[in-house]
Amino acid sequence: MKPHRRRSRWTERSWLVVAMVWALIGAPPTQAQRAPEVAIVSPEPGTVALGTVQLELRVWGDAESVEVFLDGQSLGVLRTPPWQMHVEVGASGREHVFEAVARAADGRQDTARVRTGSFRVDEVVDLEVIELYVTATQGGRRVEDLLREDFVVEDDGVEQAIANFYRGDAPLTAWLLIDTSGSMQGDRLRAAIAGADEFLDGLEDQDRARLTLFSDRVQSVSPMTSFVDVLRLGLDRAVARGATAINDHLFLALQQLAGLQGRRTIILLSDGIDTVSILGMDDVLPLARRSGALIYWIRPERRGPELSSSWRDGNDLEHERRLLEQVVRESGGRIVEVPSLAESRGGFREILDEMRDQYVLGFYPTENRNDGSWHRVRVEVRRNDLEIRTRSGYLDAVPAPDAP
Repeated sequence: MKPHRRRSRWTERSWLVVAMVWALIGAPPTQAQRAPEVAIVSPEPGTVALGTVQLELRVWGDAESVEVFLDGQSLGVLRTPPWQMHVEVGASGREHVFEAVARAADGRQDTARVRTGSFRVDEVVDLEVIELYVTATQGGRRVEDLLREDFVVEDDGVEQAIANFYRGDAPLTAWLLIDTSGSMQGDRLRAAIAGADEFLDGLEDQDRARLTLFSDRVQSVSPMTSFVDVLRLGLDRAVARGATAINDHLFLALQQLAGLQGRRTIILLSDGIDTVSILGMDDVLPLARRSGALIYWIRPERRGPELSSSWRDGNDLEHERRLLEQVVRESGGRIVEVPSLAESRGGFREILDEMRDQYVLGFYPTENRNDGSWHRVRVEVRRNDLEIRTRSGYLDAVPAPDAP
């Protein structure tokens, strides 16, 4: 007797029917095929956003990336969990709109928005968060296990309550100033470009940077962008020529960084001999104090005789150099000495690694004199074996004059 096969034939016909139906209406969704979904967990709608805000997202489905916006401007792209970033919104207390757009590889996307609240007119207070970027080391090695309660912050000798505390994963807003004057010809310029390229390689999706190649004038400048390929276009056009105007270009960078979001940082690569700037470093110092930007200076070891110019003699050049050193130290950055410009790649990498390991402390000053005076800031930790570096102070805000 032949085996009974009717059931198996029916099963084959059944699968054929199912396959035809799936072809018409689409296969049932699987986890890998789910459309991307995104929600903003923090901040919550209606809450007032001040200072540094932690943006937290929840992401489901087939999301390849999530682009984050604040008030319509892109802050960067997240590609892997944790889906979060720190966002600087300022101290105005005004309404903000956070937006997150999750995108799949096939073009599907989902959008989430949160509108924060604002102070009513009768609730407006003069609040300005002071953020300190703190590097902690022990024997030259960075310490990464400190907690909020380990830190003490003093403003003109008065202890302050720490309102914000997190590690150095705040987005970077970095400005690279690369000296391309005539003394940078040949291998020196190629080494400087390789160093800048090393820094750009280390940027993350939420970071932004701008690249300026300068001598006695701007030779090339990029937009402030998170697209590394756009930044590298400036490197391809580098030519060593002209004299050196550090002060003028540092002043310009500090001025244009003011008001930008993120951890504002300037990285200067130069031998530090300013021969032609119109501005003196005395003009740069007050602006550097107001900006709160970190300033790092990569410089080769000093060799050979000092230079002079029609603007400044040797004593003047040394005075300008010492003031530049003061500006760097006061900002909380540091001078990175390299034996030669051939070692500049290591200098750029060292700076980027340091910033990733920094602690960020924010406080609201208990006393604002509103007179433009200098507040001296001191940060200590409850461990005697650590060395702490951060900016040395800040300028008290001066209120704008009343409109006539």
